[in-house]
Amino acid sequence: MKSSRPGTRHVYASRARPERLKQPLFDRLRQELGKDPDARASEIWVTTLLRDQLGLYTTEVHQKTREEVINRQQADLLEPSTPSSGCGTECSPCPSSARSTAPAPRS
Repeated sequence: MKSSRPGTRHVYASRARPERLKQPLFDRLRQELGKDPDARASEIWVTTLLRDQLGLYTTEVHQKTREEVINRQQADLLEPSTPSSGCGTECSPCPSSARSTAPAPRS
């Protein structure tokens, strides 16, 4: 799995194993409710709604975190660095991404 930074690993919901959460929940419902089909159906519905809400919450948190990272990276790119461009004129410092190895234009 590719990562945006070395040494980190992202875990995506699509790669998660939902049976690790679902199986114990439904086993417990089976134990608690026995053979009462109406109660079992009702609890399965409630459990499914809660699980769906958890999935939506997880997605929202992931998107918010992703947007925060993108905004921070954009701010870092726009922030001027302290070294000057070396152009020989009185100008404000250039971001390191704006520096070039190309020769300065002739006047």
